[in-house]
Amino acid sequence: RDRFGEIILQFTLPCFPLLNNVDEIATHPDAIVLAQGLAAGMDVIISNNMRSVDHIEINGLAHEVFGRNAGLLLAAYDALLAAHPCGEGSRALLAMALASAWPDDCREMPPGEAEPLLAGLCERLEGATMPQTAVRLRNRFATDGDLGLVLAEARKVATASNALFHERVRAEWVRRRWVDAAMLCR
Repeated sequence: RDRFGEIILQFTLPCFPLLNNVDEIATHPDAIVLAQGLAAGMDVIISNNMRSVDHIEINGLAHEVFGRNAGLLLAAYDALLAAHPCGEGSRALLAMALASAWPDDCREMPPGEAEPLLAGLCERLEGATMPQTAVRLRNRFATDGDLGLVLAEARKVATASNALFHERVRAEWVRRRWVDAAMLCR
């Protein structure tokens, strides 16, 4: 608690650009979470919220005032890439990405069939402001020494993952709602 109190007092207005004055920092939810994370010794806090929290200012303060050698606050896409650095990590990232886009029937696919699947996913990633992730996935797909192994792992994840199963069910529900709505408009 004491550490939290010391930390929150160190935050500056540039860290939270939507606030009007420094007095608002102590009650701002993002400031509280960040101060708690620093006080608890968290390695990383993930947030895509760049509007109300300036990641660069927070990470600079964490370095200058608290002596951290690495950033505290990362955007989700940066954290995704950092969590899968190279070698087996980038292979796991590719398998996970392919699993997330795997066809509903979970059938086996050769590399030639998986490539357009990956291309579509990469287009969506670029639209979601994740171009580095898209490039990384394309590069790994083009250079992996054993795509068969990556595709087998992707299929295994696509078949066994409860999260992906429920996402497919949700996506089908959304598709049916749009079709039903379109039919009503006719």
